Amino acid sequence: MENSEVLEVLEQVLAERGEVVVPACGFSMGTAWRRAGQLRIRPSEGVFRLGAVVVFRREDHWVAHRILARRKTVAGEVEFITKGDATGVCDHPPVALREVVGVVTEVIDAAGRIQPVNTLFRRWTGWLCCLLRRRFSA
Repeated sequence: MENSEVLEVLEQVLAERGEVVVPACGFSMGTAWRRAGQLRIRPSEGVFRLGAVVVFRREDHWVAHRILARRKTVAGEVEFITKGDATGVCDHPPVALREVVGVVTEVIDAAGRIQPVNTLFRRWTGWLCCLLRRRFSA
């Protein structure tokens, strides 16, 4: 099965069941996320808060990065400036609303402990740390 086919199945499960749990991988969100075993993703329901971690589709994979800013394009479409907590630059191009798959709500570590991601404290501390390391690419 190709990655794009797997993502289509995951997106269908997310739409039907209201959540999906996937393995955490990659380095862009830092060491705490690297040690996480899994991420619980739920549909966004159109609510996107600054500091929230959104999952978006780029080519044949999902990316989970934090929202730093929200803006409208000249055409009036909503897009997000996103960035991994451990990366030095924001995602380019910005994430279009139509690319957003869902929102990470919990990180589940290897021992099964659940850490909420979308609390006010976690959103704002993550946003602040991300903002301090922000650099827009040209």
